This record gives sequence, C-alpha cells and structure tokens, in this order.
Amino acid sequence: MRKLFPTILLYLYAGIAFAQWTEPVPMVPQPGNACIQPWISNDGLRLYFGTVAPLAMMVRDSINGPWSEPLFLPDHINMTNHQRSPCESPSGDTLYFMSFQRGDVICYGGYDIYYSVRTDTGWGPVFNAGPNCKSKQNEWTVGIRRVGSILL
Repeated sequence: MRKLFPTILLYLYAGIAFAQWTEPVPMVPQPGNACIQPWISNDGLRLYFGTVAPLAMMVRDSINGPWSEPLFLPDHINMTNHQRSPCESPSGDTLYFMSFQRGDVICYGGYDIYYSVRTDTGWGPVFNAGPNCKSKQNEWTVGIRRVGSILL
C-alpha cells in the first residue's frame, strides 16, 4: 500500500499540473533560428534573447499584443560577439548578461557576469558584477529569481 499511495497522488495531481498549459502558439514574427537563452520580462512585454552574435529583444504593447521585429540591444552592450544569457531584474531596471573579456570594463577572466541599469534615455553604462559573482571557471549563463533579486 505504501508504494501505491505516491503513485495514486501523482496520478491525481498530474491532471492539475498539465491542465495549466495551453497549446503552443508560434510567435509572430519569429525571432529567427538563432534565438538562444530567451528571457521574458516579469510584465511579459519584453523578450530578450541571444543570437549568433549580439543580444536582441522583441517588445509588445500588451500581454496579448503582437511582438515587434527583433531589435538589437545598443552597441555599448553588444560590443563583442560573445554576449549571452540576457535577463532582466524583476523591476525591469537592470539587465544582466554574460560577456567574454570585454575591453571597456574590468574583466576577471573568460566569461563574466555584466549588468546595465536602465536610465531615462535607455540602457546605461556596462559594469562587471564583480569578483563575488565570479567562480574560477567561466560563467556560462545567468538568471535572476522573479521574486526577489537573487542571481542564479
């Protein structure tokens, strides 16, 4: 009976877990075949993603509205061909991403975590997240909890 009980619970709750999803709907327009490491903002109005080289985003006016064509992030963020893993803070005011040995700010070796704070005129200067956000190896991806501000 002990082995049967977890199976029955799993069966009962599986319907609830899977019932939350709708059928997939293709994005229009498509971000392209090189869309990697996508991140959607908490309000659902901005979709950030990596491409073969620069970071890009798509925007929309409402949660059910159409997406814009892909837009590349500013050159001071996309200064090399090695940006990856964009993610926005829960408040939408800070953009975190990975970059490889940038020449414009301090680098701790290999891929590091960088960030830019949104200003009234767009994304501000790029900063390295610092040695406390760096391991002895390359950092390959970055994420942030949707509630709170904990880098993952």
